Amino acid sequence: MRIAVIDSGIHPGHPHVGAVTASVHFTADGPGDDPVDRLGHGTAVAAAIREKAPAAELFAVKVFDRRLAAPIGALLRALEWCREHRMDVVNLSLGTANPEHREPLLEAVGQNGVVVSAAHMLPGTLPGVVAVDADETCPRDRFHYRHGLFWASPYPRPIPGVPPARNLHGVSFAVANLTGFVAMALETSSGRDVWTALRARAEEFAREGGGADVEGTEGAQAVVRQGGAARTPRKQEVAREEDLFREEDLSRAEGSAGAEDSARTDRHERAARRIAREGEPQ
Repeated sequence: MRIAVIDSGIHPGHPHVGAVTASVHFTADGPGDDPVDRLGHGTAVAAAIREKAPAAELFAVKVFDRRLAAPIGALLRALEWCREHRMDVVNLSLGTANPEHREPLLEAVGQNGVVVSAAHMLPGTLPGVVAVDADETCPRDRFHYRHGLFWASPYPRPIPGVPPARNLHGVSFAVANLTGFVAMALETSSGRDVWTALRARAEEFAREGGGADVEGTEGAQAVVRQGGAARTPRKQEVAREEDLFREEDLSRAEGSAGAEDSARTDRHERAARRIAREGEPQ
């Protein structure tokens, strides 16, 4: 099982990640030479995936560097690399609302394996993409399906001594958690049948009392917001108190694609970078 994480990179050897099969870096101009995860976001995403897919090969495909925003060209190059290297699953904990990006993303996504992305943004609104939204009431070991979307927990793997509300959280990690379930489904199903397998698993969770009823709205698509700039949904990664976070629009520039989680704190930024360098406290 080959899983690509298109994000800020992955810290190899992190205690929640283990081995990373390969790390590459892409910019709008072509391949880069700096695969280091300076933000911690990609490492936390990879950790959530590894929890559910311990035997998978993880590939770090870096497009974010100093902030959670990147030119669309970098994302398209990353998706091309995933196609050329036959990734089974591509995790995209990111999105863009720029309608001009639809056609190039449609071509790039259509040539790949199973693509999992944030709902309500491109490429999550494209046909065939497994679109995911966040449900804070959903346990991390379950998911459900409703209105054409999969819903999963927005929380990553916990950090000892850190309350969940103070840790990274948002749709990024709902996508990562669902990617883990996709990998599990692909162990017994082909990519063509993964939707059927996922919906069957959602029905099992519903019968067990751990998920919402499955509704037959296959193919429902969210509307992409209009406007010139690629933007991010206003999901928060950290506590909501105004005195604790400094909000940034990480994809205001024309032509960028940003991670859908946009609120950060100075303290959280320092902690995320420390985790990326050193691993989580034991």
